[in-house]
Amino acid sequence: MLLGRASGLLREMVLARVYGLTRAADLAMFAMTLPDLLTSLLIGGAVSAVLVPEYHRQASRDGEPAARRFLGQSFTMITGLGAILAVILAGLAPLWVELMAPGFDGADHVAALQMARVALLAFPLSAATAVLSAVLQIHQRLTFATLGTLAFNLTAVLVIGLFASGHTGRTAAWAVVAGALARVVMQGIAAARDGGLNGAFSRILRFDRLPPGIGQRYVQALAAIGLLVLLPVTARAFASHQPGAAAAVSYALKLGELPAGICTAVISMIVLPRISRAIQSGDSHGARTMIRTSAQLILLGLVPVIIAFQWLADPVVGLIFRHGRLDHDAARLVADLARVSILGVPAAVLTSLAMAGFHARQNTSTPLRWGLAVFTLLVPGMWLAEREWGIHGVVAATVVAAWAYTLILTVRGLSNDAMAVATPADEGSPPSARAA
Repeated sequence: MLLGRASGLLREMVLARVYGLTRAADLAMFAMTLPDLLTSLLIGGAVSAVLVPEYHRQASRDGEPAARRFLGQSFTMITGLGAILAVILAGLAPLWVELMAPGFDGADHVAALQMARVALLAFPLSAATAVLSAVLQIHQRLTFATLGTLAFNLTAVLVIGLFASGHTGRTAAWAVVAGALARVVMQGIAAARDGGLNGAFSRILRFDRLPPGIGQRYVQALAAIGLLVLLPVTARAFASHQPGAAAAVSYALKLGELPAGICTAVISMIVLPRISRAIQSGDSHGARTMIRTSAQLILLGLVPVIIAFQWLADPVVGLIFRHGRLDHDAARLVADLARVSILGVPAAVLTSLAMAGFHARQNTSTPLRWGLAVFTLLVPGMWLAEREWGIHGVVAATVVAAWAYTLILTVRGLSNDAMAVATPADEGSPPSARAA
Protein backbone atom coordinates (compact mmCIF):
# COMPACT_ATOMS: atom_id res chain seq x y z
CA MET A 1 0.00 0.00 0.00
CA LEU A 2 2.81 2.37 0.89
CA LEU A 3 4.54 1.69 -2.42
CA GLY A 4 1.32 2.38 -4.31
CA ARG A 5 0.64 5.65 -2.52
CA ALA A 6 4.28 6.73 -2.74
CA SER A 7 4.14 6.14 -6.49
CA GLY A 8 1.16 8.51 -6.59
CA LEU A 9 3.31 11.13 -4.92
CA LEU A 10 6.05 10.38 -7.46
CA ARG A 11 3.50 11.01 -10.20
CA GLU A 12 2.74 14.44 -8.72
CA MET A 13 6.47 15.20 -8.48
CA VAL A 14 6.91 14.42 -12.15
CA LEU A 15 3.90 16.58 -13.07
CA ALA A 16 5.22 19.45 -10.95
CA ARG A 17 8.66 19.13 -12.54
CA VAL A 18 7.31 19.12 -16.09
CA TYR A 19 4.47 21.66 -15.75
CA GLY A 20 5.00 23.75 -12.58
CA LEU A 21 1.94 25.87 -11.66
CA THR A 22 0.75 26.64 -15.19
CA ARG A 23 -2.47 26.17 -17.10
CA ALA A 24 -0.87 23.12 -18.73
CA ALA A 25 -0.46 21.73 -15.20
CA ASP A 26 -4.17 22.30 -14.53
CA LEU A 27 -5.07 20.44 -17.73
CA ALA A 28 -2.69 17.57 -17.00
CA MET A 29 -4.07 17.23 -13.46
CA PHE A 30 -7.61 17.25 -14.86
CA ALA A 31 -6.80 14.41 -17.27
CA MET A 32 -4.85 12.36 -14.70
CA THR A 33 -7.63 12.38 -12.11
CA LEU A 34 -10.60 12.08 -14.46
CA PRO A 35 -11.03 8.32 -15.07
CA ASP A 36 -10.62 7.22 -11.47
CA LEU A 37 -12.82 10.12 -10.38
CA LEU A 38 -15.59 9.07 -12.75
CA THR A 39 -15.12 5.44 -11.75
CA SER A 40 -15.49 6.34 -8.09
CA LEU A 41 -18.56 8.45 -8.83
CA LEU A 42 -20.30 6.13 -11.28
CA ILE A 43 -19.00 2.57 -10.78
CA GLY A 44 -16.00 1.65 -8.71
CA GLY A 45 -16.31 3.27 -5.32
CA ALA A 46 -19.19 1.10 -4.20
CA VAL A 47 -18.18 -2.22 -5.75
CA SER A 48 -16.30 -3.57 -2.76
CA ALA A 49 -18.82 -2.10 -0.33
CA VAL A 50 -21.60 -4.13 -1.97
CA LEU A 51 -19.90 -7.18 -3.51
CA VAL A 52 -17.81 -8.22 -0.49
CA PRO A 53 -20.72 -8.48 2.03
CA GLU A 54 -22.99 -10.05 -0.60
CA TYR A 55 -20.37 -12.62 -1.55
CA HIS A 56 -20.01 -13.71 2.07
CA ARG A 57 -23.78 -13.87 2.46
CA GLN A 58 -24.19 -16.04 -0.64
CA ALA A 59 -21.22 -18.25 0.24
CA SER A 60 -22.66 -18.97 3.70
CA ARG A 61 -26.15 -19.60 2.33
CA ASP A 62 -25.66 -21.22 -1.12
CA GLY A 63 -21.99 -22.24 -1.17
CA GLU A 64 -18.83 -20.97 -2.85
CA PRO A 65 -19.77 -21.93 -6.47
CA ALA A 66 -22.92 -19.81 -6.33
CA ALA A 67 -20.99 -16.93 -4.80
CA ARG A 68 -18.34 -17.13 -7.56
CA ARG A 69 -21.07 -17.07 -10.23
CA PHE A 70 -22.38 -13.92 -8.60
CA LEU A 71 -18.93 -12.35 -9.03
CA GLY A 72 -18.80 -13.36 -12.70
CA GLN A 73 -22.21 -11.84 -13.39
CA SER A 74 -21.18 -8.68 -11.55
CA PHE A 75 -17.95 -8.42 -13.58
CA THR A 76 -19.83 -8.69 -16.88
CA MET A 77 -22.50 -6.21 -15.91
CA ILE A 78 -20.20 -3.58 -14.39
CA THR A 79 -17.59 -3.71 -17.17
CA GLY A 80 -20.31 -3.50 -19.83
CA LEU A 81 -21.90 -0.62 -17.98
CA GLY A 82 -18.52 1.11 -17.88
CA ALA A 83 -18.17 0.87 -21.66
CA ILE A 84 -21.68 2.23 -22.22
CA LEU A 85 -21.15 5.08 -19.79
CA ALA A 86 -17.82 5.97 -21.44
CA VAL A 87 -19.62 6.51 -24.77
CA ILE A 88 -22.36 8.56 -23.10
CA LEU A 89 -19.87 10.67 -21.15
CA ALA A 90 -17.84 11.35 -24.28
CA GLY A 91 -20.95 12.77 -25.91
CA LEU A 92 -21.82 14.85 -22.86
CA ALA A 93 -18.24 16.04 -22.29
CA PRO A 94 -18.95 19.75 -22.95
CA LEU A 95 -21.47 19.78 -20.10
CA TRP A 96 -19.53 18.05 -17.34
CA VAL A 97 -16.16 19.55 -18.27
CA GLU A 98 -17.78 22.95 -17.74
CA LEU A 99 -19.04 21.82 -14.34
CA MET A 100 -15.76 20.25 -13.22
CA ALA A 101 -13.48 23.02 -14.49
CA PRO A 102 -15.51 26.22 -14.97
CA GLY A 103 -12.31 28.27 -15.14
CA PHE A 104 -11.24 26.66 -18.43
CA ASP A 105 -12.26 28.79 -21.39
CA GLY A 106 -11.33 29.24 -25.03
CA ALA A 107 -8.44 27.05 -26.11
CA ASP A 108 -8.12 25.60 -22.62
CA HIS A 109 -11.72 24.38 -22.72
CA VAL A 110 -11.18 22.78 -26.13
CA ALA A 111 -8.01 21.06 -24.91
CA ALA A 112 -9.83 19.80 -21.80
CA LEU A 113 -12.58 18.30 -23.99
CA GLN A 114 -10.05 16.50 -26.19
CA MET A 115 -8.10 15.18 -23.21
CA ALA A 116 -11.28 14.07 -21.44
CA ARG A 117 -12.38 11.96 -24.40
CA VAL A 118 -8.99 10.27 -24.59
CA ALA A 119 -8.91 9.61 -20.86
CA LEU A 120 -12.40 8.07 -21.02
CA LEU A 121 -10.85 5.08 -22.80
CA ALA A 122 -9.59 4.10 -19.35
CA PHE A 123 -13.09 4.15 -17.84
CA PRO A 124 -14.23 0.58 -18.69
CA LEU A 125 -10.76 -0.67 -17.72
CA SER A 126 -11.15 0.97 -14.31
CA ALA A 127 -14.60 -0.57 -13.96
CA ALA A 128 -13.18 -4.04 -14.56
CA THR A 129 -10.40 -3.30 -12.07
CA ALA A 130 -12.96 -2.42 -9.39
CA VAL A 131 -14.50 -5.91 -9.58
CA LEU A 132 -11.13 -7.67 -9.78
CA SER A 133 -9.97 -5.74 -6.72
CA ALA A 134 -13.06 -6.90 -4.81
CA VAL A 135 -12.28 -10.51 -5.79
CA LEU A 136 -8.74 -10.15 -4.49
CA GLN A 137 -10.01 -8.60 -1.26
CA ILE A 138 -12.47 -11.46 -0.72
CA HIS A 139 -9.68 -14.02 -1.05
CA GLN A 140 -7.25 -11.79 0.87
CA ARG A 141 -4.76 -11.61 -2.01
CA LEU A 142 -3.77 -8.22 -0.64
CA THR A 143 -0.38 -7.89 -2.33
CA PHE A 144 -1.85 -7.90 -5.82
CA ALA A 145 -4.91 -5.90 -4.74
CA THR A 146 -2.69 -3.07 -3.52
CA LEU A 147 -0.05 -3.25 -6.26
CA GLY A 148 -2.64 -2.16 -8.82
CA THR A 149 -2.07 1.44 -7.80
CA LEU A 150 1.69 1.00 -8.17
CA ALA A 151 1.29 -0.48 -11.67
CA PHE A 152 -0.97 2.38 -12.72
CA ASN A 153 1.26 5.17 -11.40
CA LEU A 154 4.60 3.79 -12.60
CA THR A 155 3.22 3.23 -16.09
CA ALA A 156 1.75 6.74 -16.16
CA VAL A 157 5.03 8.24 -14.90
CA LEU A 158 6.95 6.37 -17.60
CA VAL A 159 4.70 7.72 -20.36
CA ILE A 160 4.85 11.28 -19.02
CA GLY A 161 8.60 11.14 -18.53
CA LEU A 162 9.20 9.92 -22.07
CA PHE A 163 6.66 11.94 -24.06
CA ALA A 164 5.34 14.95 -22.08
CA SER A 165 5.98 18.57 -23.02
CA GLY A 166 5.80 21.42 -20.52
CA HIS A 167 3.58 23.41 -22.89
CA THR A 168 0.69 20.96 -23.24
CA GLY A 169 -0.92 18.44 -20.93
CA ARG A 170 -2.27 16.13 -23.64
CA THR A 171 0.26 13.36 -22.94
CA ALA A 172 -1.25 12.98 -19.47
CA ALA A 173 -4.50 11.67 -20.97
CA TRP A 174 -2.69 8.86 -22.80
CA ALA A 175 -0.64 8.16 -19.67
CA VAL A 176 -3.90 7.47 -17.82
CA VAL A 177 -5.02 4.96 -20.44
CA ALA A 178 -1.68 3.14 -20.36
CA GLY A 179 -1.74 3.02 -16.55
CA ALA A 180 -5.30 1.68 -16.44
CA LEU A 181 -4.41 -1.07 -18.94
CA ALA A 182 -1.35 -2.14 -16.92
CA ARG A 183 -3.42 -2.26 -13.73
CA VAL A 184 -6.27 -4.37 -15.10
CA VAL A 185 -3.90 -6.87 -16.73
CA MET A 186 -1.92 -7.36 -13.53
CA GLN A 187 -4.98 -7.76 -11.30
CA GLY A 188 -6.78 -9.98 -13.81
CA ILE A 189 -3.86 -12.42 -13.83
CA ALA A 190 -3.70 -12.36 -10.02
CA ALA A 191 -7.45 -12.95 -9.62
CA ALA A 192 -7.37 -15.95 -11.96
CA ARG A 193 -4.28 -17.60 -10.43
CA ASP A 194 -5.74 -18.84 -7.13
CA GLY A 195 -8.93 -20.31 -8.60
CA GLY A 196 -11.14 -17.65 -7.06
CA LEU A 197 -12.87 -17.20 -10.42
CA ASN A 198 -13.30 -20.90 -11.27
CA GLY A 199 -16.80 -21.27 -12.64
CA ALA A 200 -17.48 -17.58 -12.19
CA PHE A 201 -18.36 -17.02 -15.83
CA SER A 202 -20.49 -20.10 -16.42
CA ARG A 203 -23.73 -18.10 -16.19
CA ILE A 204 -22.56 -14.59 -16.79
CA LEU A 205 -25.76 -13.43 -18.50
CA ARG A 206 -28.20 -14.74 -15.87
CA PHE A 207 -28.77 -11.32 -14.39
CA ASP A 208 -32.18 -12.42 -13.13
CA ARG A 209 -30.27 -14.43 -10.51
CA LEU A 210 -28.70 -11.34 -8.98
CA PRO A 211 -29.91 -10.79 -5.38
CA PRO A 212 -32.96 -8.55 -4.97
CA GLY A 213 -32.18 -5.12 -3.62
CA ILE A 214 -28.51 -5.23 -4.59
CA GLY A 215 -29.01 -2.58 -7.26
CA GLN A 216 -30.53 -0.17 -4.76
CA ARG A 217 -27.75 -0.80 -2.23
CA TYR A 218 -25.15 -0.33 -4.95
CA VAL A 219 -26.57 3.02 -6.06
CA GLN A 220 -26.79 4.24 -2.46
CA ALA A 221 -23.25 3.18 -1.59
CA LEU A 222 -21.98 4.60 -4.88
CA ALA A 223 -23.57 7.97 -4.22
CA ALA A 224 -22.32 8.15 -0.62
CA ILE A 225 -18.74 7.28 -1.58
CA GLY A 226 -18.97 9.60 -4.57
CA LEU A 227 -19.77 12.50 -2.28
CA LEU A 228 -16.45 11.93 -0.49
CA VAL A 229 -14.66 11.95 -3.83
CA LEU A 230 -16.39 15.20 -4.77
CA LEU A 231 -14.93 17.13 -1.84
CA PRO A 232 -11.47 17.69 -3.41
CA VAL A 233 -12.99 17.89 -6.88
CA THR A 234 -15.23 20.75 -5.77
CA ALA A 235 -12.22 22.48 -4.23
CA ARG A 236 -10.29 22.24 -7.52
CA ALA A 237 -13.32 23.50 -9.45
CA PHE A 238 -13.57 26.64 -7.32
CA ALA A 239 -9.81 27.16 -7.61
CA SER A 240 -9.76 26.74 -11.40
CA HIS A 241 -10.71 30.38 -12.00
CA GLN A 242 -7.13 31.43 -11.22
CA PRO A 243 -4.39 29.93 -13.44
CA GLY A 244 -2.27 27.46 -11.50
CA ALA A 245 -4.50 27.52 -8.41
CA ALA A 246 -6.21 24.22 -9.21
CA ALA A 247 -2.81 22.55 -9.50
CA ALA A 248 -1.69 24.13 -6.21
CA VAL A 249 -4.77 22.77 -4.43
CA SER A 250 -4.24 19.37 -6.01
CA TYR A 251 -0.58 19.19 -4.95
CA ALA A 252 -1.55 20.18 -1.38
CA LEU A 253 -4.33 17.60 -1.19
CA LYS A 254 -2.02 14.92 -2.54
CA LEU A 255 0.24 15.23 0.50
CA GLY A 256 -2.71 14.38 2.73
CA GLU A 257 -3.88 11.62 0.43
CA LEU A 258 -0.71 9.62 1.11
CA PRO A 259 -1.51 8.74 4.77
CA ALA A 260 -5.25 8.84 4.15
CA GLY A 261 -4.98 6.53 1.15
CA ILE A 262 -2.98 3.95 3.08
CA CYS A 263 -5.48 3.93 5.94
CA THR A 264 -8.57 3.78 3.73
CA ALA A 265 -7.00 0.99 1.67
CA VAL A 266 -6.47 -0.99 4.88
CA ILE A 267 -10.12 -0.42 5.80
CA SER A 268 -11.40 -1.46 2.38
CA MET A 269 -9.14 -4.47 1.85
CA ILE A 270 -8.72 -5.85 5.36
CA VAL A 271 -11.26 -4.41 7.80
CA LEU A 272 -14.39 -4.51 5.59
CA PRO A 273 -14.08 -8.21 4.57
CA ARG A 274 -13.42 -9.25 8.17
CA ILE A 275 -16.28 -7.21 9.60
CA SER A 276 -18.51 -8.69 6.91
CA ARG A 277 -17.48 -12.26 7.77
CA ALA A 278 -17.96 -11.58 11.49
CA ILE A 279 -21.45 -10.24 10.92
CA GLN A 280 -22.46 -13.17 8.72
CA SER A 281 -21.23 -15.60 11.37
CA GLY A 282 -23.09 -13.79 14.14
CA ASP A 283 -19.95 -12.52 15.89
CA SER A 284 -21.24 -9.05 16.70
CA HIS A 285 -18.69 -8.56 19.47
CA GLY A 286 -15.81 -9.24 17.07
CA ALA A 287 -17.20 -6.74 14.54
CA ARG A 288 -17.60 -4.07 17.20
CA THR A 289 -14.12 -4.68 18.57
CA MET A 290 -12.53 -4.45 15.12
CA ILE A 291 -14.18 -1.09 14.41
CA ARG A 292 -13.20 0.35 17.80
CA THR A 293 -9.61 -0.88 17.58
CA SER A 294 -9.26 0.42 14.02
CA ALA A 295 -10.44 3.89 15.07
CA GLN A 296 -7.96 3.96 17.94
CA LEU A 297 -5.07 2.93 15.69
CA ILE A 298 -6.05 5.54 13.10
CA LEU A 299 -5.95 8.38 15.60
CA LEU A 300 -2.80 7.06 17.26
CA GLY A 301 -0.97 6.98 13.94
CA LEU A 302 -2.28 10.13 12.27
CA VAL A 303 -2.38 12.77 15.02
CA PRO A 304 1.42 12.87 15.57
CA VAL A 305 1.97 13.01 11.81
CA ILE A 306 -0.38 15.98 11.45
CA ILE A 307 1.23 17.87 14.33
CA ALA A 308 4.73 17.31 12.96
CA PHE A 309 3.67 18.36 9.46
CA GLN A 310 2.69 21.83 10.66
CA TRP A 311 6.41 22.49 11.27
CA LEU A 312 7.78 20.45 8.40
CA ALA A 313 5.45 21.49 5.58
CA ASP A 314 7.89 23.89 3.88
CA PRO A 315 10.88 21.51 3.69
CA VAL A 316 8.64 18.58 2.75
CA VAL A 317 7.00 20.50 -0.11
CA GLY A 318 10.37 21.88 -1.19
CA LEU A 319 11.89 18.41 -1.27
CA ILE A 320 9.00 16.85 -3.17
CA PHE A 321 7.75 19.56 -5.51
CA ARG A 322 10.31 22.33 -5.86
CA HIS A 323 11.90 21.10 -9.05
CA GLY A 324 11.74 22.24 -12.65
CA ARG A 325 9.12 24.96 -13.11
CA LEU A 326 7.80 25.11 -9.53
CA ASP A 327 9.53 28.13 -7.93
CA HIS A 328 9.98 29.22 -4.30
CA ASP A 329 6.77 31.28 -4.03
CA ALA A 330 4.69 28.51 -5.59
CA ALA A 331 6.15 25.94 -3.21
CA ARG A 332 5.35 28.16 -0.22
CA LEU A 333 1.73 28.46 -1.39
CA VAL A 334 1.43 24.69 -1.71
CA ALA A 335 2.91 24.25 1.79
CA ASP A 336 0.42 26.70 3.31
CA LEU A 337 -2.48 24.91 1.65
CA ALA A 338 -1.13 21.53 2.74
CA ARG A 339 -1.01 22.62 6.39
CA VAL A 340 -4.75 23.22 6.21
CA SER A 341 -5.72 20.23 4.08
CA ILE A 342 -3.91 17.67 6.23
CA LEU A 343 -6.17 18.57 9.17
CA GLY A 344 -8.96 16.76 7.35
CA VAL A 345 -7.07 13.49 6.91
CA PRO A 346 -8.30 11.82 10.15
CA ALA A 347 -11.86 12.81 9.24
CA ALA A 348 -11.59 11.20 5.80
CA VAL A 349 -10.21 7.96 7.26
CA LEU A 350 -12.71 7.76 10.13
CA THR A 351 -15.52 8.38 7.66
CA SER A 352 -14.35 5.43 5.57
CA LEU A 353 -14.28 3.28 8.71
CA ALA A 354 -17.78 4.36 9.71
CA MET A 355 -19.08 3.65 6.21
CA ALA A 356 -17.42 0.22 6.25
CA GLY A 357 -19.43 -0.60 9.37
CA PHE A 358 -22.67 0.50 7.74
CA HIS A 359 -21.92 -1.30 4.48
CA ALA A 360 -20.89 -4.54 6.18
CA ARG A 361 -24.42 -4.87 7.55
CA GLN A 362 -25.79 -3.75 4.16
CA ASN A 363 -27.06 -0.42 5.43
CA THR A 364 -26.27 1.93 2.57
CA SER A 365 -29.01 4.51 3.04
CA THR A 366 -27.77 6.24 6.21
CA PRO A 367 -24.36 7.37 4.83
CA LEU A 368 -26.07 8.60 1.66
CA ARG A 369 -28.70 10.72 3.42
CA TRP A 370 -26.21 12.52 5.63
CA GLY A 371 -23.64 12.85 2.86
CA LEU A 372 -26.16 14.67 0.70
CA ALA A 373 -26.98 16.99 3.58
CA VAL A 374 -23.33 17.87 4.17
CA PHE A 375 -22.56 18.36 0.48
CA THR A 376 -25.62 20.57 -0.01
CA LEU A 377 -24.22 22.93 2.63
CA LEU A 378 -20.64 22.62 1.33
CA VAL A 379 -21.16 24.30 -2.04
CA PRO A 380 -22.48 27.65 -0.75
CA GLY A 381 -20.02 27.46 2.15
CA MET A 382 -17.11 26.99 -0.24
CA TRP A 383 -18.35 29.84 -2.40
CA LEU A 384 -18.41 32.19 0.59
CA ALA A 385 -15.00 30.95 1.79
CA GLU A 386 -13.46 31.49 -1.66
CA ARG A 387 -14.78 35.06 -1.81
CA GLU A 388 -13.49 35.84 1.69
CA TRP A 389 -10.15 33.99 1.87
CA GLY A 390 -9.37 32.80 -1.66
CA ILE A 391 -8.08 29.27 -2.26
CA HIS A 392 -7.07 28.97 1.40
CA GLY A 393 -10.75 29.32 2.30
CA VAL A 394 -11.66 26.70 -0.30
CA VAL A 395 -9.34 24.15 1.27
CA ALA A 396 -10.51 25.04 4.80
CA ALA A 397 -14.15 24.53 3.78
CA THR A 398 -13.25 21.05 2.51
CA VAL A 399 -11.72 20.19 5.90
CA VAL A 400 -14.76 21.46 7.83
CA ALA A 401 -17.14 19.47 5.61
CA ALA A 402 -15.09 16.29 6.06
CA TRP A 403 -15.20 16.58 9.86
CA ALA A 404 -18.91 17.39 9.86
CA TYR A 405 -19.66 14.23 7.88
CA THR A 406 -17.45 12.14 10.19
CA LEU A 407 -19.13 13.36 13.35
CA ILE A 408 -22.61 12.81 11.96
CA LEU A 409 -21.90 9.24 10.85
CA THR A 410 -20.23 8.44 14.17
CA VAL A 411 -23.16 9.78 16.21
CA ARG A 412 -25.70 8.01 13.99
CA GLY A 413 -23.75 4.78 14.16
CA LEU A 414 -23.42 4.88 17.93
CA SER A 415 -27.05 5.82 18.50
CA ASN A 416 -28.38 2.97 16.36
CA ASP A 417 -25.57 0.47 16.99
CA ALA A 418 -25.42 0.47 13.20
CA MET A 419 -21.67 0.69 12.86
CA ALA A 420 -21.07 -2.66 14.46
CA VAL A 421 -23.82 -5.18 14.84
CA ALA A 422 -26.26 -6.78 12.44
CA THR A 423 -26.91 -10.24 11.10
CA PRO A 424 -28.89 -11.54 8.14
CA ALA A 425 -31.54 -12.76 10.56
CA ASP A 426 -32.11 -9.14 11.59
CA GLU A 427 -33.10 -8.08 8.07
CA GLY A 428 -36.76 -7.25 7.99
CA SER A 429 -37.23 -7.52 11.75
CA PRO A 430 -38.74 -4.59 13.64
CA PRO A 431 -36.39 -2.05 15.24
CA SER A 432 -37.34 -3.19 18.74
CA ALA A 433 -36.26 -6.76 17.95
CA ARG A 434 -32.92 -5.59 16.54
CA ALA A 435 -32.30 -3.41 19.58
CA ALA A 436 -33.03 -6.34 21.87
